Amino acid sequence: MLSYNKLRNRKEIEIMNQQEIFDKVATHLITQGVQATSVKESGGYPSCAYRGDNGTMCAAGCLIPDEEYNPEFEGLDWVDVEIEIPSLASLTFEGHDLISSLQIVHDTKSNWLSIDGLKNALRDVASDYGLSSDILN
Repeated sequence: MLSYNKLRNRKEIEIMNQQEIFDKVATHLITQGVQATSVKESGGYPSCAYRGDNGTMCAAGCLIPDEEYNPEFEGLDWVDVEIEIPSLASLTFEGHDLISSLQIVHDTKSNWLSIDGLKNALRDVASDYGLSSDILN
């Protein structure tokens, strides 16, 4: 059974508009300060992950409720993960392209060379979608 806070957080996620999605993801990425990666068993090279090592989460991963996360999502495209999580349907209907764009920002290694570089990449996404980037100031 879900706790009140988890249920409340799920409901907040389900009704977010594009600006709220951007603000939540941007705040998460800036606060986290590192890419969410996991070391693959084959080769030992880190790759981007919805849920990475040390409790990190990618741009889309921070939108997946803990109780609905499945390690089998790793390696799947976001569109495939969306299908597996019915509670994200209303969120992703409006925000699918935005979330995909935020994923690209997360997955691009050069965006993580500095926090300013990450913020600039996020500002570009905000501009592309007609959103405010004030959260980054």
